[in-house]
Amino acid sequence: MIIDKSNSLFFCFFTILLIIFGCGSDNENPIKAESPSEKIVGSWELITVNSKSPKRDAQEDMGDEWEVVNASEKLVFTANSSLVREQTVEFTQRVEDNSLIPGWLLEFTIRFQTAATVDGSYVISDQTIEFISGGRSNIDISFSIDDSEGFEALKELEQEINKQMIETTRVLEDEFASNIELELDTYTFDFNGNQLTLLQGSERKVYRKQ
Repeated sequence: MIIDKSNSLFFCFFTILLIIFGCGSDNENPIKAESPSEKIVGSWELITVNSKSPKRDAQEDMGDEWEVVNASEKLVFTANSSLVREQTVEFTQRVEDNSLIPGWLLEFTIRFQTAATVDGSYVISDQTIEFISGGRSNIDISFSIDDSEGFEALKELEQEINKQMIETTRVLEDEFASNIELELDTYTFDFNGNQLTLLQGSERKVYRKQ
């Protein structure tokens, strides 16, 4: 028996098309679009603030005295309407000091790292989303001197300031919690693929889903 290879290849190709694209009424059912409450669930990383990077935006807030090394923000939305906001900033300053060691002019870099986590909830509609901050917050602040090796006075200063930071952190957490308790922020929003845009007044923040 002679097999027509062209017909055989055509049949295989046709079969593959059926497998890929399917046939019948199964593919005629419309795909259900996700609602905003479904799209919002997950972790979102801040990528721009008014078209600027988070680092550049933080630098403008800090001024020229400090150099911002890193700045980030993350929003975590859950299906049960809870919200966690995480913000971190790391900044440095170059210092010249002649008081720590008599007769020495020391040049060193001090570094602060701050991290704040605030719990709350959210309410989303077709047009707006409301952030409701709760009374629970956590703030971590650490201080270091980059060039402290070999200088006992710098190491002692680093230890002393870190001890003070522990008490300062407790005070900040209490003040932060009292100031934000049940605070309400309302945003308009827009989804574009894996990006979320939040608008409030003149501020425009764009987040990317992680």
